[in-house]
Amino acid sequence: MEINLTPKKGINLNPASYRSEHKAQSLNFSLTEVVLLLIMIGLFYWYMVMPKQASLKAAEAQVAQLTSDKSNIQGQIDSLNSSIKTLSSSKSSIADMDEALPLDSRTTKLQLLVESLASQAGVSLESVSFDSNSKTVYASSKEAAANPFSQPRKLKVIGGSVAVLGSFDQVQAFLGKVEKSARILNIQTMNLNVQDAGVMSLRLDLEAYSYE
Repeated sequence: MEINLTPKKGINLNPASYRSEHKAQSLNFSLTEVVLLLIMIGLFYWYMVMPKQASLKAAEAQVAQLTSDKSNIQGQIDSLNSSIKTLSSSKSSIADMDEALPLDSRTTKLQLLVESLASQAGVSLESVSFDSNSKTVYASSKEAAANPFSQPRKLKVIGGSVAVLGSFDQVQAFLGKVEKSARILNIQTMNLNVQDAGVMSLRLDLEAYSYE
């Protein structure tokens, strides 16, 4: 019996050649898988990682801005606390300033002041008058009265005149009290006459001021 081991056409029974072909096919599959993997990694990075990075950068910028704002606010709070302490320690100075330059131009205050100065000096007050042409801020606005320092203000001049009678020493004492008054009283003109029995007549044209 004769056995024919001739291989069929198209079939390669060489082991070395078979391994080489199998290795080439495996290499082709590996390259394809690598390319697909790289594409998937790129897509993942583009659609997942990059938006997260942008969000992270935006959040970091917001944190930096908030930190800066917090620092600025803290600085303002410290400055405000310092101002409050300064005002608290300067109440007497503020009261003196408010008396020297009040926030209203009511003439009754000036008349009462001059009457008090004349009484202290011992002179006889013949006449006193002050003229204020503008209205005070309190007359027209309840809000201004409740918060007078919030209003825009300008220096206002209040003109007036005073006439007194007394001895030389009394008139001199009255002039000294006017000059040293807590309320600013600026003497513009002065007219001094000697009457009978050594009585002196003094007339002053004054200017007072308010901050309205």
